[in-house]
Amino acid sequence: MIKACVVAILLACSTRFAQAQDDSTWQSVLPLETTLESETTDGENAQTVELVSSLLEHPIDINRGSREELMQIPGIDAEVANAILGERARHPIVSREQLLSMPGMTKRLYRSIHKFITMGNEHDGQGLSIALRTRAVRKLEPSRGYLDGAYGGPDYDQLNRLEISSSPTAENPFQQIQAGILTTKDAGEFGLINFLTGYVSVELPFVRAKVLAGDYVFESGQGLVSWRSAGFGKSTELMTSIRKVGQGVRPYRSSSEGMFLRGAALTTEVAGVGISVGYSRAPMSATIDSQGTATSLYTSGLFRTASEQEKRNAFSEELLLARIAFHPWNAVQFGFTGLRSSFDKPLTLSSMGAAPTTSTTVAGIDGQVLLGSFESFAEVGLDRIGNRAFLGGMIVHLSSDLSAAIVARDFPLSFENLHGFAFGRNVGAPRNERGVYITFAANVYRGLFVGGYLDRYVVPNPSVQTPVPTEGTDTKFSLVYSFSAQSELNIHVRNERMLHWHAVPDQFGRAAGELGERFQRTFRVELDQHPARGLSTSSRIELTDLSGDIRERGLLLSQAISARLPFRITATARVMFFRTDSYESRVYAFESDLPGTFSNPAMFGEGIRWSLLATVRMYRGFNCSIKFSQTTMEAVRAIGSGLDQVAGDSQRTLGIQVDINL
Repeated sequence: MIKACVVAILLACSTRFAQAQDDSTWQSVLPLETTLESETTDGENAQTVELVSSLLEHPIDINRGSREELMQIPGIDAEVANAILGERARHPIVSREQLLSMPGMTKRLYRSIHKFITMGNEHDGQGLSIALRTRAVRKLEPSRGYLDGAYGGPDYDQLNRLEISSSPTAENPFQQIQAGILTTKDAGEFGLINFLTGYVSVELPFVRAKVLAGDYVFESGQGLVSWRSAGFGKSTELMTSIRKVGQGVRPYRSSSEGMFLRGAALTTEVAGVGISVGYSRAPMSATIDSQGTATSLYTSGLFRTASEQEKRNAFSEELLLARIAFHPWNAVQFGFTGLRSSFDKPLTLSSMGAAPTTSTTVAGIDGQVLLGSFESFAEVGLDRIGNRAFLGGMIVHLSSDLSAAIVARDFPLSFENLHGFAFGRNVGAPRNERGVYITFAANVYRGLFVGGYLDRYVVPNPSVQTPVPTEGTDTKFSLVYSFSAQSELNIHVRNERMLHWHAVPDQFGRAAGELGERFQRTFRVELDQHPARGLSTSSRIELTDLSGDIRERGLLLSQAISARLPFRITATARVMFFRTDSYESRVYAFESDLPGTFSNPAMFGEGIRWSLLATVRMYRGFNCSIKFSQTTMEAVRAIGSGLDQVAGDSQRTLGIQVDINL
């Protein structure tokens, strides 16, 4: 209780910083937890972290980025992207005021996107650039896996990355090369390098072509056929999270050992028609049964124990891809995409409910139409056995301050595709789901934004999580009010009703289960303030309530402060108090971490978590970052479970990272 009072006092103290400052100084130095928080309440499904981290590390130059690249930024829709293209066609965009004068660009939107963009001119970024990153993270208390000898490798995470890019120069206007290599090792894994990925990309402007060799991803349509394994789901960026804008072949820069392609690809444009072709042969980790069949993919990327190592590179996939895209008019585009995969071992996935196969084929047709204030998009996918998947929607800008949208989806259970990643109840594989999603967003008054969504979904077939069909309704209402240029209040109310399978004993006391109705309600209030240049605070209260087949509650209090200090130091401190009845009512909170990553720990029980992150700019192009965090639980003898269990009531983590940019 004392700890809760301490956090409450910190929350109250932050309100003293409500004095207004000059609007031009509004530049929050807190990282983008708010963008991530709005995407998901479940850290286990937080795929957006990879995408946001990539945008932070590789911001889009609004004077050079294509329409598709601009629309990758959370919050930028077709209206804003077209306004940027039109403005820069007349003269370069060089100021914040210039952006704010464009149709659809509000102060709230600018605050949301400013970390994702740059305003370079035609002379910026020329020549050679080199970026080097090295990171090490260690949990200071050893877990049971190390004490028992189950984990045989060093007890720290390690990452090393080198990226080199060469931009066009006056002497060589056709030279545009990018190359990168990344190595990682998770704690407990053997050796210094457990995962290696890299790429080389060469653009040839004189033939309007790009060649890429190494590891890459392929984005097309709305993600039914092919997409990277990350994307935005249901969020407060209501109009832009529901539709995708693919960029075709892209280098794979992630440290996740998940779904990527390894080989070579070519993208070109002939007579206004875009053509992409690619080849891949990549290893895949999976569980192999006694018959030599891969029964489930293993995507965690952890290979610490003997059983985990048996799953590593258990089979391989050989893939051919092709796409052709047409732009007959500026407002219309459509395309055809096809993938052909073959496996060196039979593959059957319980989530697909299909018989073992050594090959799959999937094809799709997609299109987008933009007519004034109306935008529509759709994709239909077809697999080798005739299963059809569909996703389509429309966005209508009723006025400059009011927009509405609807999206429908129908994903069959046995849709055979390993590379799809589409919008849905939980963003991911387009499989075993039907639903309709309706949303609206409105700027009601100066500084006041309201929005919300209703998602009605059905899971028509049994799944791994629920052995019977189920359904549910998810609703959310958001209110954002800017008291001044430096203070913003966020209120989010979410309510989800679902049919939930839970274990109950039968009349004879034997283990059984039944389908019961469950309600999950979440209420969150967050106040973000910028009281002075280089100083930001964020205060948050969140309540979770579960009812129906279970009755539980959860509470989270959080206070963060970030400041630019003397000696080129930027520091962020955060303290969180949490109390939940069990794991079922757990709470999550994205927190700032070492550059390029975010933490989203699951917190349950009762305890307090605090962290301190500091970045020092040693000199131009050389940064050193360090983070220390500690979680302390009340009335427990151990934290965690299984081989990751730590004795005692406290767990500490230390991380250090060095970035060199030349």
